[in-house]
This record gives sequence, C-alpha cells and structure tokens, in this order.
Amino acid sequence: LDKQDIEIITEGEVLRIKYKKEDKQEERATIYRGIKRSSFDLAWKVASKFDLSKADAKMDKGLLSIEVPFSESKKPNVLLIK
Repeated sequence: LDKQDIEIITEGEVLRIKYKKEDKQEERATIYRGIKRSSFDLAWKVASKFDLSKADAKMDKGLLSIEVPFSESKKPNVLLIK
C-alpha cells in the first residue's frame, strides 16, 4: 500500500485507520498472490493518558508506525514534602 492510500483519523479517544481498495484490473494474469489487499476500516479506543492530537505517523518500506505521546495533563505529579 502507498501512504497516500491510507487515511488516519483521530476522534476524541478513538484512532481510526482506513484503506479503500480501488477497483484496478491487473494487466497481467496473476497465478498466485501471497498478500491480500482488501479495503479495511479499523478503530481503537486509546487510553486517556495518551494525547492523540500529538500523534505522528510514518511509513517505511510498507510498515506503518504511529507514535502517540503521553498526555501532559495525565503525567504523574511529584509532591514535595514540606
């Protein structure tokens, strides 16, 4: 898949990844294909301790990586003893 074919959406605490397969006819006859390329729409509910608004996505050699940092407001507080 190409990175322009994939759509990554963040809605609140939900991370959604979509791919819609276009109907392209192969010019050559395929005898065997090991990787199925079909449309998909996957979604995950992400814990509130992560900040999806600061997520970063990269694609390298066909592998999609999504980094989601911890939320600043959800970091643990350190209390000083007086």
